[in-house]
Amino acid sequence: MATQIIIRNLDPEVVARLNANAKAAGQSLQAYMAGLATSAAATLSVPELVDRARRRMVDHSQRRPTRRDVLTALAEPR
Repeated sequence: MATQIIIRNLDPEVVARLNANAKAAGQSLQAYMAGLATSAAATLSVPELVDRARRRMVDHSQRRPTRRDVLTALAEPR
């Protein structure tokens, strides 16, 4: 079941801008705001990102990558 969220006391200019953005995206304001909330929730915070990088370092190797490792990785075709 979907959850409803009510946001009170938004500046009318903010609401107008959100409505304009939703209209430009071809969405209702509700759908537009749901997309923004979903995107924000999926974005890692800086501490989460650092923790993930530290865990990968431990999982993949006991050493830090050298300058050469980084340059080699950047030079590899993608």
